[in-house]
Amino acid sequence: MSTEAKKEETQEQPVKKQASSKITAQTKLPEQLVYIGPSIRKDGASVRTNQTFIGGRPPYLRTLYDEYPLMVHLFVPVNELATSTQKLKQIGSMVNTAYRSMGEV
Repeated sequence: MSTEAKKEETQEQPVKKQASSKITAQTKLPEQLVYIGPSIRKDGASVRTNQTFIGGRPPYLRTLYDEYPLMVHLFVPVNELATSTQKLKQIGSMVNTAYRSMGEV
């Protein structure tokens, strides 16, 4: 085969795109939250301290949300766990107020 024929042959072959293993900005991972409040078991719903949830706050805890409305502030993103734990000890912070509003559960 001549050199010119080889050039034409390689030009006709489609260029394959390499699959990228990187996550693009358009790809959205499910939200991961950690519950940093006191453990609760009430009316068939239960949640434990440091329990992790994927996809946001679980809807099956709605009865607890109704009884303790500030409880939703105790579900913090995993990447903010260290900061939120520090704020838990800081009087007047939202997570501290939410924790204290839970009373003696």
